[in-house]
Amino acid sequence: GWSYPSHIPMACPILGLWLWHEKAPGLRPLPWVRLALAAVGALVLMAPGAWPYWLQHSTLEGFQRTLGKAALYSAHLIEYVRVNEENVLARLIKLPTGDLAYAVGAVATLLAVAGILSVRRGTTTLPNAALSATSVARAMGILGLVSFVLSLGPILQVAGRRFFVPLPYAVLYFVIPGFTAMRAPGRFAGLVLIAVLVFAVWGYDSIRSRLAGGGARAAWFAGV
Repeated sequence: GWSYPSHIPMACPILGLWLWHEKAPGLRPLPWVRLALAAVGALVLMAPGAWPYWLQHSTLEGFQRTLGKAALYSAHLIEYVRVNEENVLARLIKLPTGDLAYAVGAVATLLAVAGILSVRRGTTTLPNAALSATSVARAMGILGLVSFVLSLGPILQVAGRRFFVPLPYAVLYFVIPGFTAMRAPGRFAGLVLIAVLVFAVWGYDSIRSRLAGGGARAAWFAGV
């Protein structure tokens, strides 16, 4: 479970900095005292399980993932168009497959494009929200882009070939605690998926709102 504690601390500051940048009306200040107490409580609960690992880390030299291991389990650019090799439909219609496959999917991608267009046209609204849809779209775009770059790992890889172009992950490996414990940077693709799905939801809803009658909307739901 080391990957997800690395993903969340990357996503939260990105979104938090964006909220601060937007200075959105209606946003309440964070309850810092309660957050600090919650953090201390969480550390106390985790300590019995984490302490043995910390002892191992301090006594065993090299008790961490190497940059080479991170590069091995990073996403290649081509893997964003590959489907998991266990996907039966992909095998039947001869889609590119692989063990490390991070394709978002055709349906989600098409809906995400429709969502981006709806935001640009101003037809997407967020009820009772302190932020506009455009502002949230920018935040999701930043999150998706940063996560995509991090998923590529320490060096650029395309179709099995390594191009020794240093990427931001290589810097964060030495700067941010916890990055040395992560084996598979490619799993940052999960945050890319989250960002895409926010746009896909807007795209789905924008098309649904144009359909007349419950039957058409039910068919649209079932089709998607």
